[in-house]
Amino acid sequence: MLASQLWERASDKRYQFADIGMPGVLAIASDHVGAHLVLNQSAAQYLLTSTPFWTGGSERMHVDFAQSIFLKLGDKGDIIPYNVGISGAILIAVGAYSSYAIGALRPAATHKFKSELLWQVPFAYVKDWPLENRQIRCDWTLGNKPHEVPHASIRIE
Repeated sequence: MLASQLWERASDKRYQFADIGMPGVLAIASDHVGAHLVLNQSAAQYLLTSTPFWTGGSERMHVDFAQSIFLKLGDKGDIIPYNVGISGAILIAVGAYSSYAIGALRPAATHKFKSELLWQVPFAYVKDWPLENRQIRCDWTLGNKPHEVPHASIRIE
């Protein structure tokens, strides 16, 4: 269900990235109670692959890319880029005392986003692109723990 909601948000915004001519990063933020429990490393990886599932008779999990914001299955069963204007996405869980950020980078982006600009935010990415034998392996730029940004109070004098 989470992957579906993230896919809908990205689909609503993709037209804004169509012709910007530079890297575009989609930020999806939520301040609902427990947002940090769902906008986590799994959600970031689902941006790339969609939600994994088991199939009968298989020892491995599978993905169908139905709700990936960056990849989809082509007519020949190959895995192809999708939403080419979006270079990356950041999920931000806004809490009472801290916010947590984690993201995903789109393979074969029209304009590649340099994740080192946000050097403390971990990003999931497809390790081997182009893919061989329809095998997808994801990895992380900095490990897979969301970056915590403590909130500070603002005092007006």
